[in-house]
Formats: sequence, structure tokens, C-alpha cells
Amino acid sequence: ARGEGTGFIDDYKAAEIEAALGEQVEAMVEAGVDVIVLETFQYLAEIRLALALVKRLFKGPVIASMSFSDEPAATNHYGPGKVAQLLRQWGADVIGVNCG
Repeated sequence: ARGEGTGFIDDYKAAEIEAALGEQVEAMVEAGVDVIVLETFQYLAEIRLALALVKRLFKGPVIASMSFSDEPAATNHYGPGKVAQLLRQWGADVIGVNCG
């Protein structure tokens, strides 16, 4: 489940994303994964929500990777440097950029 907003995710959409992602993360944790990778996120609000959820459910390292598009509002008009700072602040252990 992916959101479709840029800087805002309403409570209903957040709950939908958390439910879908939570099931996936719980299955990975039960399987004994060593690391979780969040990749190809274009919306800053979505990856923030995903990072918070993963950090609650998983005690290992988390890789967070953003994909930048021609829609600057997706990252609240922040460039890659600021996005990297935010991802680190929100708990990412490794930060990356990948194509969309």
C-alpha cells in the first residue's frame, strides 16, 4: 500500500500503509532477516512513516533509499542532502538513492 500524497498522509491512509507494511516487516522479522531495505520511496512522508514502523518492529539495521523525481513537492522541495539528514534523523542506518 502506497500513499499518493506528497507532504501529508491522512490518518486513514497512514493506517492502511502501516497495516500492509507491518505484515511484511513482521514476516521478515519472524524469518530472521539481518537487515531491512526500504527502497524506491518517492514521497518523504511515506518513508518517514515506514522508517518509524520498521524501527518499532525490528532491532537490526535499516537501509532507506529515496528515488527523486521531477515532482519536487514529493520531498517537500528538499534536495538530496537535506533528505539524507532527515532519513538519518528518523533512524536510517544506511542511506541511498536509487532510480524510480
